[in-house]
Amino acid sequence: MSERKNIEVVKTCPKCGGEKAIHMSEAEFQNLVNYYNGEGLIQDMIPDIPAPERELLRGGMCGECWRRIFGPPPWEKADDEGKE
Repeated sequence: MSERKNIEVVKTCPKCGGEKAIHMSEAEFQNLVNYYNGEGLIQDMIPDIPAPERELLRGGMCGECWRRIFGPPPWEKADDEGKE
């Protein structure tokens, strides 16, 4: 049985000021806290959170600002590699 996503973490992008709410379970939230305390890699700590949301939690920048500054995010490039 999957855990309820009853915790909401709201992040504000430092570039555009946009806010994004990310919902997670209590276990995912505890793993996020552990990540912030230097334990493990974020993709290993909260693997069920989509990559764009993990990037927002990790680096703080929203997907739109990332694209404007750096181009396509790495997770989009990885998704496109198998397509032709």
